[in-house]
Amino acid sequence: MKSKKKHRQLTIFDIINGILLTIFGLIIILPFYNAVMISFMTEAEYVQHKFALFPKEPTLSAYKSIFETGSLRNAYKSTLTIVVVGLIYSMTLTTLGAFVLSREGLWGKKFMLHFVIVPMYFSGGMIPFYLLIKNLNLIDTLWSVILPAGISTFYMLLMRNFFESIPKSLEESAKLDGASEIRLLIHITLPLSMPIIATIVLFTTVELWNEWYRAMLFLNKSSLHPLQLVLKNKLESVNININTQALEGIVVYSEGVKMAQVVVTMVPIMLLYPFLQKYYVKGIMVGAVKG
Repeated sequence: MKSKKKHRQLTIFDIINGILLTIFGLIIILPFYNAVMISFMTEAEYVQHKFALFPKEPTLSAYKSIFETGSLRNAYKSTLTIVVVGLIYSMTLTTLGAFVLSREGLWGKKFMLHFVIVPMYFSGGMIPFYLLIKNLNLIDTLWSVILPAGISTFYMLLMRNFFESIPKSLEESAKLDGASEIRLLIHITLPLSMPIIATIVLFTTVELWNEWYRAMLFLNKSSLHPLQLVLKNKLESVNININTQALEGIVVYSEGVKMAQVVVTMVPIMLLYPFLQKYYVKGIMVGAVKG
């Protein structure tokens, strides 16, 4: 006899939950979708219809306008440098720090743990921070943005907790075969810790991509400004000097350029989410179980 598979029936809770999640998803998606559509609109169409499912006469003039100016190209270069170098630098320090703090029998482990936790709640303040960067001659260099983002105590503690959840029997077996601490990290700990590593890589990448505050403090040269700082300056500008600029006979208007800038800064980092999303729940949950 063939066993009949029982299909789970939809309950009222499932229906209400689906409706609420759909509404919540639309609330999140529609503003971004509207921004994308505005970036393709002409000024005349935007004046008539603030929201449209699709522009009647789509145009790329806003995108041509922002890419023909050198500021955005330089901003992409600065942001990519900050993300790539900063991610390698930050993940190296965070991983090594988490691995050391996860070692059993480490002398002074409790003191070291408190030593790294205290800065989460207390800092020297903005003025000492600025003077430190200035005395290190890092003003107007991308290192002034990259170096302060070297390590996150919160991410390091999450990774430490994940490392401690790895069965000790695996490490003991490797030590019996003569494995050193470095080999334990590279061949056992890191391969088993991909969920938390991928999660922290994504979070760190987003933070570095969105970096603008330290750049505003330490980068006086506009050619070094990252994307988010350029976008911030553009959006705060009351009069954008493009209203009389015509590309292909279409007037480029400020609102379209603003939305185009939002799109070109958001889309690249949004493309990273689908590839690492599956690691979110496992990485965060396992990393936060042990304290």
